[in-house]
Amino acid sequence: MDTSIGIVGSGIMGSGIAQIATQNGYPVIMTDISQTQLDSAVARITNGLNQGVERGFVEASARDKALDILKTTTKIEDVAQSSIVIENIWEDQSAKIKLLETLDSASPESTIFASNTSTIPITELAIATKRPDKVVGMHFFNPPYAMQLVEVIKGYHTSQDTLDAILDLSRGMGRKPVVMEDSAGFVVNRLIAPFLNEATFLLQEGVATKEDIDECVRLGLNHPMGPFQLMDLVGLDVILHEISTIHNKTGDSKYRPSQLLKRMVAAGQLGRKTKSGWYDY
Repeated sequence: MDTSIGIVGSGIMGSGIAQIATQNGYPVIMTDISQTQLDSAVARITNGLNQGVERGFVEASARDKALDILKTTTKIEDVAQSSIVIENIWEDQSAKIKLLETLDSASPESTIFASNTSTIPITELAIATKRPDKVVGMHFFNPPYAMQLVEVIKGYHTSQDTLDAILDLSRGMGRKPVVMEDSAGFVVNRLIAPFLNEATFLLQEGVATKEDIDECVRLGLNHPMGPFQLMDLVGLDVILHEISTIHNKTGDSKYRPSQLLKRMVAAGQLGRKTKSGWYDY
């Protein structure tokens, strides 16, 4: 394929995006701050592709080709030469702006920058570059290889050509893109933030136990897991950061995070990754 993909950040999201891109034939070069992190990401991708072959979802030849067209580097300048660069760094606006400024100075004028931000308005990121028309939101969901949705966010300056390129890429990677206007939190997180937050208020007020609230959501709303189970899976620190960001950006009181959620994060009870959150693991 003519389109080459640069990925900044090799964590769960970055490696997941690299996996679905390469298995669909897109050459990928992925960068992170250390080769150790990149090697771990390649191991996760290899394991994911091997599982796909074992379960019959991926042809062995497609797996081999995917691993062949996956490259890694610790040099951001190498990634900057790609047709489209997707950034997946921590959800911090100043860090993302600094990264985009670096990419902007190192990339050809034709390179598109796609941010996998979950909450930050694209317009606020785009103006850090000299090519705001080529900056767009491309929000994947965790895990990327299993979740079909990609929120494609059109910033104030995003051109139709840029939008079309990201739509083509999303579909080429086997995902379902949904285009939306720029807004803090976009669609899914605007919906899920007050939902999860309200669950913590219900617990804080003693309306029901966390177990019963999860049971109500599973059986009453037919969700695969309850809100407390979901927060433990994602990480309470991530959830608090997303809710707080939307609250700060919109000023809407319905996104005001509960004191209980704040206390849990302050206590280091972050969920599965710390072996203890709302539940113990």
